[in-house]
Amino acid sequence: MRAILSDVQAQQEMQQFEVELIGLTQQAKNLRVIFIEQESLESFTIDQINLQENILEFPLTFHQLKGHFPGQTRFVWEVYLQWQVADHFETVQIENEYIETKQIDLTTFQKISGDFSGFTNIELTEKNQDAVFELHNVQRLSDRIRLVGAPKIGDQVMKNIVITVGNTDNQNNSFRLTNNISTYSDLFVFELLLTDLKVNQKYILKIAYDFEGSHIHQQVGLISEFDLSKDFATDANGQTVFLEKSYDNVISLTRLEKSSKFSTITQSLVNKTQRLLSASGVLATKLKLLWIKRLFKRSRSPFVKPTIVFESFGGRQVSDSPLAIYRVFKEFYPSYNLVWAIYPELKAFCREHGIRYVVRNSAKWVNLMRRAQCWVSNARYPSWVKKSKFTFYLQTWHGTPLKKLGLDIKQVTMPGTDTASYHRNFTREANRWDALISPNDYSTNIFRSAFGYKNQVLKLGYPRNDELLQATPEQITQLKQSMGIPANKKVVLYAPTYRNNSYISTGITPIYQLVNIPLNYLLV
Repeated sequence: MRAILSDVQAQQEMQQFEVELIGLTQQAKNLRVIFIEQESLESFTIDQINLQENILEFPLTFHQLKGHFPGQTRFVWEVYLQWQVADHFETVQIENEYIETKQIDLTTFQKISGDFSGFTNIELTEKNQDAVFELHNVQRLSDRIRLVGAPKIGDQVMKNIVITVGNTDNQNNSFRLTNNISTYSDLFVFELLLTDLKVNQKYILKIAYDFEGSHIHQQVGLISEFDLSKDFATDANGQTVFLEKSYDNVISLTRLEKSSKFSTITQSLVNKTQRLLSASGVLATKLKLLWIKRLFKRSRSPFVKPTIVFESFGGRQVSDSPLAIYRVFKEFYPSYNLVWAIYPELKAFCREHGIRYVVRNSAKWVNLMRRAQCWVSNARYPSWVKKSKFTFYLQTWHGTPLKKLGLDIKQVTMPGTDTASYHRNFTREANRWDALISPNDYSTNIFRSAFGYKNQVLKLGYPRNDELLQATPEQITQLKQSMGIPANKKVVLYAPTYRNNSYISTGITPIYQLVNIPLNYLLV
């Protein structure tokens, strides 16, 4: 039996863990979860377990993760599931499909992650109140630094947030950053203009905020390092900017003269590399025009710049959960290369909305797919589209499986295939997915059985629905006004999928495409 941590719901000091069980048998009884701390080997057991079908739930408080070993402030727990079969117990280590870093209060941090083998680690760290305020999203734009964070600690909201920039040589010479409005209301965004910094000076960022009746002052730090090979840029004044991060996890910024020998050499190397990549791309494109399928089988290397290919419904749309994910990456990771794979009919749409695109099934598309670090799609790719070893394939799927899918279809009536081939191709494609987004436990169970899927399930809810759940009354009113819908009317959207018998004959149009329901009939 496999046990996979799939979700954690927190309510104040209590957390509810969900573990998906694969291969659960009726003979298993007396289930319990065992926690073992890696350093002190301290352990505790939870036997207060709720089991519904193949989803196991158990409660856990943050206090339980604070071990009792004297002087220890960091606790890393491994998690095991144990159950009884006949007269003996069996044990497996719980795998991980859930990643979260959370600040519980001013001094306590929890991190849920996976180790190198994919098993769950739960880390609890206690720090003093003066610890660095860690920002997980710091964007390096052409003329500014963008700082993005969540204005909450645990369940409590931070108020009156101010970020200041101070010169390390003159602490009195500091200034405030501008707080910009984000597309996402639950985030704060500050921007530091490079023109506000003096040449050859280092700066420290500090944050101040009100929290639970106290006014807090902390330094701002980063989780990850700046990439020194990419963090040179020329600002509007013709000077080169170099970013670095000091050993104690605070942000330092240095402005270098454009004539700096080191920066000049570095920029020259970058330019030469870009020209070489461009030349190789031209040659590869000519070859791929003749060998589009065969080239998928050849060796390949990833792009230097992180590249993500988005696709919705086989390239027929720019929509659904891939579009929701694309919008997040475009706002918070602007340095990434984000490209949509589309059919030619969508080229005008993409140009109008500033969306980078590549025409699906073209030679350029093959080159992009072969070398991209990530694919995001809501439908299946043809079997001849080969995935590189370094490519992460995220499958969002496109709906709740209320009809039969994949292996659950006992008799396939689609043209161009038979039942055995359909099942074989479906399972083969599904297990190329490195992760599959699932909206709920019901869908997770169906996806496992229908797809024969054995890889990671991310039970996050569909990204496309986040906008609906987070919509404000003002946004709803504005949307109704734009569509001519009375403000006092509820709107019901009826959008059924095709039925399994819709494609018994080639060329038959599904009935839902032939029905035109007037909008007035959808108003309640």
